[in-house]
Amino acid sequence: MTNESCQATAVENQNSTRPFVAVASLDGAQVNQHLGAAERVLIYQPHSEQPGTFLLREIRPAPLRGGGDARWQALAQLLADCRALLVTAGGAKPRAVIESHGVQIVLLEGAIETGLRAVYGNQPVPTELRRSCGNCHCGRR
Repeated sequence: MTNESCQATAVENQNSTRPFVAVASLDGAQVNQHLGAAERVLIYQPHSEQPGTFLLREIRPAPLRGGGDARWQALAQLLADCRALLVTAGGAKPRAVIESHGVQIVLLEGAIETGLRAVYGNQPVPTELRRSCGNCHCGRR
């Protein structure tokens, strides 16, 4: 996985089979959790009556820690209806497994709303929110 693929970038709009975006968050306001530490993911969708805003659709429990690749396979299946997962950091192996199932990992730290606007608007994540692959050795295999 190259450094370029680790950069926080917006996800190309996908068809209706992946209408949601998952977020790893401790407080429900910020993207502020490492993929490996997430015990749950928040699932968002665009608000149909208020363009540019988003609704928290549901909270899904993440697979238990310690399962190795099976955990990441299970998480990828749990997010099969999501186009992206917003996290502050994550190892190369978990990211590769999840992305192989069509869920783009977007590395950022900051307001959930800002990340959602970037993903749903097919725009780059603002520079000040981007996280790089230097965190947690995510660029190494």
